Amino acid sequence: METSLEEMEVSLKYHISKHNIDDKSTKLNIKENKTGKLLSVKLPDIPFPQFSGKYEEFDNFKSQFISLIEDNDGLSNTQKLYYLKSSLTGEAKHIQTTDDTYKSLLKALEDRYENKIAVVDSQILSLINLKKLNYESEEDLRKLLDTVKKNLRTLKT
Repeated sequence: METSLEEMEVSLKYHISKHNIDDKSTKLNIKENKTGKLLSVKLPDIPFPQFSGKYEEFDNFKSQFISLIEDNDGLSNTQKLYYLKSSLTGEAKHIQTTDDTYKSLLKALEDRYENKIAVVDSQILSLINLKKLNYESEEDLRKLLDTVKKNLRTLKT
């Protein structure tokens, strides 16, 4: 029994190396339990992106949503509409469309939240309303720097 397992392992490694597949990446996806049976690793589910209506978050939301849902050919437009509606919270949840279709809702979101002037206004307001530092702690300075960099990065795009 052990000999046949070893032969199978050698054969598998040979075929992997023959096809130029990295042996380490194969080990990441497969585990062997005590009985010698191969088990696949269950990765955690990817949560759907959420969008609350903040202009500066729309581009990130849209790219994640398109990657996870729109580019999935196994989903119907009705399913895509359901997932899009369930991803919206706050102000974005109440956006109106001309008809109840996936494409019209996505278009309505793009029309409202890809407004460059509103994004710039939002970023400038965020910079103006930065919390004043009472004392210069390392953590507060890091938060300030991260916020300023995030706003400037958004303004550049």
